[in-house]
This record gives sequence, C-alpha cells and structure tokens, in this order.
Amino acid sequence: MSSLDEFCCICVKKCSNLENLNDADGENVKYHYKLSTCVPELKWLDDYNICTNCVERLNSAYDFIQDCIKSEELRKQQIKRLDDEKLTCFLKDSYISENIFICNMCKKEFKLKRSLKLHITRIHNRKEPKLEIIKESKVKPETDDYIGKDKVISNINEVKDETEHLDSNETNDNYDENYSSDDDVKPNATLGRGTINGKHP
Repeated sequence: MSSLDEFCCICVKKCSNLENLNDADGENVKYHYKLSTCVPELKWLDDYNICTNCVERLNSAYDFIQDCIKSEELRKQQIKRLDDEKLTCFLKDSYISENIFICNMCKKEFKLKRSLKLHITRIHNRKEPKLEIIKESKVKPETDDYIGKDKVISNINEVKDETEHLDSNETNDNYDENYSSDDDVKPNATLGRGTINGKHP
C-alpha cells in the first residue's frame, strides 16, 4: 500500500522525483511559502511533497504574482510623478496668470490690472445711442371728425403757400459767365424774381 509521501500534493500523481514543501528553490524561497502566496485559501502541510512539473508551474505562478506586486509599486511611483508634474504645471500656470489679466469679452491680455479695466471701460462699456424707430402705423394724420377731407386739403394748401413764399424770397445765385466780378451780380440778387439785369421783362 502506497503512502501520501509518494504523491504530488498538486497533481496528485505518484512520482519518484518529489520535493518536500519545506525545501527551498534556487532563490532560497520555500515551496510552502510560494503555495501560501499563490493559494492562501488552502492549508499546506509541511509533510506534503511536490513533483518537478508542478514546481515549474508553481514558480511561474509565483513569479507572475511577484510581477503584479512590483508593477503596483511602479504604478504608484508613476502616479506620484504625474501628480508632481501636474502640480508643477499648475503652479507655473498660476504664476503666469497672476501676471497676466485677460479680458473675458475679447480674450485680449494685459500685464496690468488697470490696463484691463481701462480697456473694458473704453472698448466694451461704450453706450450705443438708442435709436427709436417709429412705425408708420403709430403716426396718425391730424383729422377733424367734422371737417374730414377738407382739413387735410387745407393743410396741403398751407404747405403750398409756405413753399411759394420761400421761393419768392430766394436770391438768384446763378449769373451769366460774362460778369467779371461779384459787383455785377449784386443788382440781380437784390431785385428778386422777375427781373433780368435790373430790368423788368
């Protein structure tokens, strides 16, 4: 009858070349420790043995776990380095932003705060004159309920009379090319309409 000492605790095969779990590998790490690291849920007894094939597989699994642990340390260092770089960039940007003032409306940059204020006052706070546009529908002609059209016609006649009155007071600025000076033109200007060279037609 065979005993457990003749079987591998992993593959459960009978083997002639077995190593005890308390034995250490070439790097002086015990197989028991490697198994406990890879599969901590199971209880690994000291009198268990392991075959050479399973030792190779155990070494690969253990090395993989060690690589994962090392990579976690490297990631932490990398994250810390990136955080430090971000902080450096932030501080640099803060220093620059303390020395530059930017207009929110046109994005123009100023070295002095008072220059920015002056820019905003002169350029962006100009008050445009408000123009009121009156629609035709709002302008009502003056009408009299009792007179009606006669009131409008009388207004037109008043405008006509005023125009004729202005025409009669106009001076004749046109003069013949034969005149040699402004003195020759004065009599025409003072006589008004209806005269030619100071004479009535």
